[in-house]
Amino acid sequence: MKIWKALAGLAGVAAAAALIPYKVEKDDETGVTAVKALAWTAVKAPNPEDGGTKVDITFLPGLTPEEPADGIDADEAPDPAEAEMFDDSVNLADIIPDPDKA
Repeated sequence: MKIWKALAGLAGVAAAAALIPYKVEKDDETGVTAVKALAWTAVKAPNPEDGGTKVDITFLPGLTPEEPADGIDADEAPDPAEAEMFDDSVNLADIIPDPDKA
């Protein structure tokens, strides 16, 4: 029975870690404030349309197709050296020496 209490306590700690904010960023020039937690992100910014404020809340940031996770940029041009490594037109026989001919 003690193992279930330990697992429940661990689950509670994990839930708290996912829900409690760990970073608050405020940009005084633009008036944008971002609050970040592991499971969600909230951004408060001035709304230029009506002069009020706009709040955007994103759950599981970085996992949606609109917002790729940390630094993945699909529009970035591929590195030519890397493209050569993954080229399918190269035969393995051209790369791996034949032990019978050595």
